[in-house]
Amino acid sequence: MKAKTDKTVIVTTHDPLWPVKGGGALRTLAVIQELQKRFFKVAVIASCEDKAGKLKGVLYLTLPPPRKERSQILSAVKFNFRLLRRVWPLLGQADILFAHNTIACIWVPLLKRWFKRFKFVLD
Repeated sequence: MKAKTDKTVIVTTHDPLWPVKGGGALRTLAVIQELQKRFFKVAVIASCEDKAGKLKGVLYLTLPPPRKERSQILSAVKFNFRLLRRVWPLLGQADILFAHNTIACIWVPLLKRWFKRFKFVLD
């Protein structure tokens, strides 16, 4: 049996994870489950419409998904500001930031200047 790690991974995505509506959500959920198998502490920041789908043992912070009704660019900017507000308190403890899709990580290069501790993975 592997020893429990004290490493923390923050997983971000613009895709709603529950209910699953596409391949990005499935891929992100598979990554979360694999991280748990490897005894990482996992915090997820994503949108969620159905609370029944949440994974046990995962800190889950919700935010509204980006909308495509008006301007996709404006929607992506608003989404990233909301995401940054959610991720900021966790970055001091994070060892890895895993982002599914570039829309969920536009601000990472700026954060690396202040928080040099975490590693960044782009899916």
